[in-house]
Amino acid sequence: MRAPILAITVLAACSCASAPAVQRPSCGEVHPQNDRGLVLYSDFDQFTAATISASVIDDYYDRTGSALGYSRAEAPEVWIVLGRSEQGATFDDHIIFDPSEGALEFAPLILAHEFVHWHSEGSAMQRNLPHVVMEGVSEWIAVDLTAEWSQARRVQFDRLLDAVRQRGDLPLLTSRLSLSRDAWSNLSGPELHETYALGFALVDRIGVDALREAAEQGPVSPKALLNMAGLRLDGGGL
Repeated sequence: MRAPILAITVLAACSCASAPAVQRPSCGEVHPQNDRGLVLYSDFDQFTAATISASVIDDYYDRTGSALGYSRAEAPEVWIVLGRSEQGATFDDHIIFDPSEGALEFAPLILAHEFVHWHSEGSAMQRNLPHVVMEGVSEWIAVDLTAEWSQARRVQFDRLLDAVRQRGDLPLLTSRLSLSRDAWSNLSGPELHETYALGFALVDRIGVDALREAAEQGPVSPKALLNMAGLRLDGGGL
């Protein structure tokens, strides 16, 4: 089960609104065959990672938009950047992917997650769903599309939620539905992993289409989300 644990770790932070304190890579670029953006790298040692990332764009970029129900007109630049605290991050005009620490193996899962964030920019879902749920949407779609990790990921999330139940911490966990994007970015370790599991479980129960339809009607409160999922306010039933 090492792989699912690593995959959760490398998705530690995902969607950001402002530009990062890194320079745009300028060593070389790889163009996906589908002409959806490009991949930039800053060292020849990163060429393999850039090539794999371009292949992931070919395989998953359009599919993530279709699964979400929104497709952003402009395609992203994917920057290969090493030494990040997270392996995937989406910004206003680009996506960062850090393939170090074994993350390259999980490039489809990581980048598919980021592509959902990219497509959701400015959408009703991004505006009107709690950030925890948007992380759940991104993760659910990525897991659904990358079949090789789907079952292992679901087992991992089930185990995380079972640990929360055993501790009697479901009310604490569901209270995190009110976290802002900034507060989410401060989570780490078990708190982060369990909150991912919560977001994923809510999407699994409600469905992406139903969440999109609800968000297009206006802001969706944590209480409404729990009700849509058939759960009590204290998380009972999860």
